Amino acid sequence: MPIKPKPFVYVCPSCGWRKSVFPRSDVLLPGEYYDCCPKCGASNLIKEKLSGLNEWASKVFGKFYY
Repeated sequence: MPIKPKPFVYVCPSCGWRKSVFPRSDVLLPGEYYDCCPKCGASNLIKEKLSGLNEWASKVFGKFYY
């Protein structure tokens, strides 16, 4: 049975690029998965969990808040 993953954030430690992702299913589509940073091309992206408040604000306002 497919399980929807929790939202998460990609962070590039090289340039500071961030992208919050809200997967719709267990299959990650283009725009929901990154191998490298689209801004600087670094391949050492960090995948972080969204905190409860940030997850809620992102869904309501469509933005990522810190």
